[in-house]
Amino acid sequence: NMSDSDDPFRTVAAGIQNYPPGYQYADATLFQDPATFKSYVYWRTRMTTGLDGSTGFRAMELTADCRGVIPESDTRITVTPNREGPAMFFHEGTYYLYVSGT
Repeated sequence: NMSDSDDPFRTVAAGIQNYPPGYQYADATLFQDPATFKSYVYWRTRMTTGLDGSTGFRAMELTADCRGVIPESDTRITVTPNREGPAMFFHEGTYYLYVSGT
């Protein structure tokens, strides 16, 4: 039986504007850019309204220790939330984001 202090998970950005009640997220993946060594998280969102519009596929930069996010880096990549299973690659100077379309 784990106590709360044994739980390694926590909300890293409670209360920032783009996480209102009803905000849903799923299908997250991490990527470390080999050119800059910065790390990012990519995920699918569903909600009726947000900072820059409705649902979509989003990305945020992680803090240097990868234990938090940089809220001002929140970027909507696609308008539709119907993208799942992301995988990010960097090859010969080009970035590729693979996702399924549902």
